[in-house]
Amino acid sequence: MKYVLEILVVLTTIGSWMRMYLTGGGSLLSSRGLMSLKYYTTLSNIFAGIAAVIMIAVLARTKSGKVPVWAAVTKFASAVTVSVTFLVTLFFLAPTMGIGGLYKGELMFMHAVGPVLTVVSFFMNRDLPEMKPSSALWATLPTILYGGVYSANIMLNGVGSGMNTNDWYGFAAAGVHTVPFVYALMVLLTYLLSRVMRKVKR
Repeated sequence: MKYVLEILVVLTTIGSWMRMYLTGGGSLLSSRGLMSLKYYTTLSNIFAGIAAVIMIAVLARTKSGKVPVWAAVTKFASAVTVSVTFLVTLFFLAPTMGIGGLYKGELMFMHAVGPVLTVVSFFMNRDLPEMKPSSALWATLPTILYGGVYSANIMLNGVGSGMNTNDWYGFAAAGVHTVPFVYALMVLLTYLLSRVMRKVKR
């Protein structure tokens, strides 16, 4: 079952991104080619897909049945990262941008199906060792890095407009001066989410 879930994660995450890469998706928050990599959604799904591939390889080669800590932390971090994608889409982007375009085509898989499968595969994997509290920091790192670059780009280059906007998620809707506070809030919430998920997994 654990192999099946990991394979499904790869298909829904990497497969959906490849479709966006080739076609552009034609929906909200989707772009063709390398421009698709500007989205947290895309990067989090790719991360989840890579973590799933690693988990498949590790499970196939591990005779003891126990997964190495580094692989477990990678899986955990990917589950937290796509959970952020799922929750931000559901509770922030959908109310502000409209639910239709955010759950259309490949974005249905990247915003919902892929994240759910990733989280389920994480919690159902009984071969993962217990992770230290510091793993919550590692799980928060992708959000810290992406949010830092995203926020710095807005602060340095402005919001922009139309297709050239630097704020495709609308985090600067209340003004550029609020971006650092939004960034800090996102990092804090991601860290708290990782703490909760780690505790539930235990």
